[in-house]
Amino acid sequence: MISPEIATVVPRFFDGGRGPSHDELSRLFERTGLAEADPLCGDPSLTIGKMKRVRAVLGTALDRDREAGGRLVQSLVRAVRAYSGFQRGSDSYVGDDLLAEAQRAFADIGYELSPDGAIHARRLEELEGAELTDALWAYVRRAREGAGDNALVVGTDKDLLEAVARHALVETTGGYATQGNFPATMYQAFERLRLSPAPPSVSDQLDSDPRAAVQQAVYLLALAVNRLRNEQGTGHGRPVPTALLEDDSKIACHATALVCEVILAALEGRVLAIVAKGGDRAR
Repeated sequence: MISPEIATVVPRFFDGGRGPSHDELSRLFERTGLAEADPLCGDPSLTIGKMKRVRAVLGTALDRDREAGGRLVQSLVRAVRAYSGFQRGSDSYVGDDLLAEAQRAFADIGYELSPDGAIHARRLEELEGAELTDALWAYVRRAREGAGDNALVVGTDKDLLEAVARHALVETTGGYATQGNFPATMYQAFERLRLSPAPPSVSDQLDSDPRAAVQQAVYLLALAVNRLRNEQGTGHGRPVPTALLEDDSKIACHATALVCEVILAALEGRVLAIVAKGGDRAR
């Protein structure tokens, strides 16, 4: 539950000395394992405001430990709430404008910050139309950033794929088969959107081991992107402008990034294994 926007807006809840005490902030930093990022940790005699302390710790968490940063954000918002920071008329009230900025920042990553300071994950089943589209984009952005629990990430990705496919079917045809399985739902969504789903036989030919099947699919993705580049790219001395649409270019870029990430992650794993055995990295 952290993003560059949240790491910027939440510290402003403490502007002017508002909210919990410096001592309480120190306890929150320690509880989430981020105390070393606190400027006061290195120099207790330093004179520094609450806002700058929170900004420094959240900035470090954003770069190094987003999971801990997310826990800290929740703790900070709860602490501000306990000090009447979301109560209009209170001396500690964060203000309407700042509250609105914070609500937008949380909405961008799939959460709702209520006017009284409570944080809730947005329930997709309660949304529809353009509002659901925006919420799904927020989940997509969160999926790109990844998470610490690998099993949870895989489960969430599958749920997100299905939710997006069902939303596409609702928007284009008015509904979807509630009893349909995942491959059928995905195939129908691609077809309704005039995309090109692979024939079922392609999936049938992938390895029975799902991990190997994903690797094979990434390999096929690399080959398809290369074909697109060779046919539509501006390289190879082609004298005519590319006919590639902007969306096609974006997809190709994301696909390229995915393939490169898979290869580099595998390479790093191999290098680490060699180093662990006392071998040569260059071997």
